[in-house]
Amino acid sequence: MNGARDILRLLKIGDNKWDVKNYNYSAIVKNLSGNDIDVIKALDNIGDGELSAIGIIIQHQDLVRNYKPRELAKDFYESVMYGFCMINYEEMRHGFILKELASLANTNKSFIDQVDGDLLHELMFETNELYKNPYESLMSYLLGEITNVELYASIERHVENEDLRNIVKSIKKDEQTHKGAWLKIIKRIVDSNEIHRENFIKATKAIHFIHQAEVSDYFKNGALSVEKYFTPSVSKFIVEEKYKLLSDIFGESPIDKKQMLIEHLEYFNKSFVA
Repeated sequence: MNGARDILRLLKIGDNKWDVKNYNYSAIVKNLSGNDIDVIKALDNIGDGELSAIGIIIQHQDLVRNYKPRELAKDFYESVMYGFCMINYEEMRHGFILKELASLANTNKSFIDQVDGDLLHELMFETNELYKNPYESLMSYLLGEITNVELYASIERHVENEDLRNIVKSIKKDEQTHKGAWLKIIKRIVDSNEIHRENFIKATKAIHFIHQAEVSDYFKNGALSVEKYFTPSVSKFIVEEKYKLLSDIFGESPIDKKQMLIEHLEYFNKSFVA
């Protein structure tokens, strides 16, 4: 029996919209317009990025486990628990859903029934090391979720089929929940200790445009495949939302909004255009 589908069944936690029987999307894909087929094909590499969240959380656990002194490291217990109990599960199901849709559109075969350990091992363990400490990884999760939410919001506006739109909308809602949870977790740590506050400010300046999915080598392909959904207005809103959340956390943003926009554009051009 295929392990991926068993995992999805075992991890069902009463969230009815994601009941495992609802992962059978063949009928939906058969009725999609050309526009919507293009949408789900573009989301194939995004599915890999969603699955790489498992590797992201493993990195965070290792950074917390090795962080000294223990008196500071123990304050990250909530981020580690939330990551393992919720992020791993919810981002995993996003990945399986998007890969399933893309596979059905491309090959008329189920990704979930074919996937083996090679890809999943790569995404979980063969990851790029982005962060020097748990402050950097945790801040990247929050800021990256802002991008994720706006990506799915933009895609939702481009989808024609109601069933597909509901899938995208449900993923977006999960990402919005993640953003809110990471914000609360970070703010509690920041407010608990001045050392944490200073270290989070340093981390923000170091990584504020690193997206957490960059742990995967599929990140660049994924970003390029959905480039058209990041219109100038969407990119501007992402920067404004990051600035707002940083202001909420620290009282005032450690980074000027205009400078954030300039660096955002430079980051994009350097990473995906050059």
